[in-house]
Amino acid sequence: MNLKMLLGWCLLGATLLAGCSSNDPAVRYVGLDHSFNPPLGYALFTPASGFSSRGVETALQSDGKVIVMGSTVNGLDDDLLLIRYTKDGLLDTSFGTNGYVRYGDYDRDRGLGLAILPVDDSIIVTGYSTINGSRELLVVKFSANGSFVKDLLYSDLGTDIGFGIALTPDQKIVIIGESSSSQAQKQDLLLLRLDFDLQFDPGFAQFGAFHYNGPASGNEKGFAVVVQPDGKLVASGAAVTSNSKEDMLVIRVNQDGSLDSSFGSNGSFVWSSPGDYADYANNLALQPDGKVIVTGAAASATGFQIVTMRLLSSGQLDSGFGQDGLVTYTGLTGSDAYPYGLLVQQGGRIIVAGSSMNSAGNKDAVLLRYTTDGQLDPLFGGEGLLIFEGPGGGTDVANGLALQPDQAVLVTGYSNNGQYDSVLTWRLK
Repeated sequence: MNLKMLLGWCLLGATLLAGCSSNDPAVRYVGLDHSFNPPLGYALFTPASGFSSRGVETALQSDGKVIVMGSTVNGLDDDLLLIRYTKDGLLDTSFGTNGYVRYGDYDRDRGLGLAILPVDDSIIVTGYSTINGSRELLVVKFSANGSFVKDLLYSDLGTDIGFGIALTPDQKIVIIGESSSSQAQKQDLLLLRLDFDLQFDPGFAQFGAFHYNGPASGNEKGFAVVVQPDGKLVASGAAVTSNSKEDMLVIRVNQDGSLDSSFGSNGSFVWSSPGDYADYANNLALQPDGKVIVTGAAASATGFQIVTMRLLSSGQLDSGFGQDGLVTYTGLTGSDAYPYGLLVQQGGRIIVAGSSMNSAGNKDAVLLRYTTDGQLDPLFGGEGLLIFEGPGGGTDVANGLALQPDQAVLVTGYSNNGQYDSVLTWRLK
């Protein structure tokens, strides 16, 4: 893998220059960790050569082993895919069958959200299965070693998809996604609350399911959810507003599944980029002080750009972050940059993972790091940006992020070799 770093401070694939690392996440220089799947610093995986596989999310089990979740083509359609690596980035053959698990009970099964249960390291995945041409929201539970435990399908007789998962302090699972609306050909932002055995929690909203249909009664989608210390849920996604285009949406929901009207404007925050273009809030994270970091894609006349914003706990833009509460990244060529992963490090620095179109017309994986006040961090790649070109020379995308106890950053996504995609997982340290 070729890791390009701006200003020529360090070029990986060889060795790190002196002074490019430190144990303090606030000051250290981040580079490819060659002790992960040594000596490469990255791992490529696909169950069968010639069939594409992609990594979507990654998370850690209590012993430090790395779970990567995504999808793989089985020759006919897609299967949900789980892979486990050791702490050193080696394929853990004690997991599933030779280190991986495939779930393919229906026509097409895709995983989009991942969580590890703290009580026993069980693995929870959400996404969707296609049944008779219709997408149904899927939740699957696996044991810590990858054995299938049970699954759940949720459908409102239309399109239903699970995009993300959060865990509550009282051992509940929260699923966010989209669901068929009571209005014909409409979608609602959906929150489900389940117990660890995948049973609906009757104390949340309507029999465990919360539907949000925005003020314009358009289409709403939910992509990410986090749990506040007080048990309230903050969710992000997109909503069709009065101008008939999708805008970034953030809402807050009380513990009982009712909309929290004290957040934003009557429970919601909506942001629209200039012009008549679409905007999506793909991910969000909480800071220790209760402020909310949101990242998403905003369209313009030249393509999509990455927008990262910070909200006060009251649901208003924080003017102390970036410019009037937000920062934008327009990509390597000024167009088509997308965010997929987000995390907040110790000390409050923010890492955003995604992709950007390069001058050759391929996507490169990009990682951005911002300081606590919304400036690109010069200690991260020289100008706050790391660009990854995989070994195949084709499209490379960074999707999911996880933070190890020593603050090393795990990244998963995929890399194309000109013929098919492989799951790509690497570590920065």
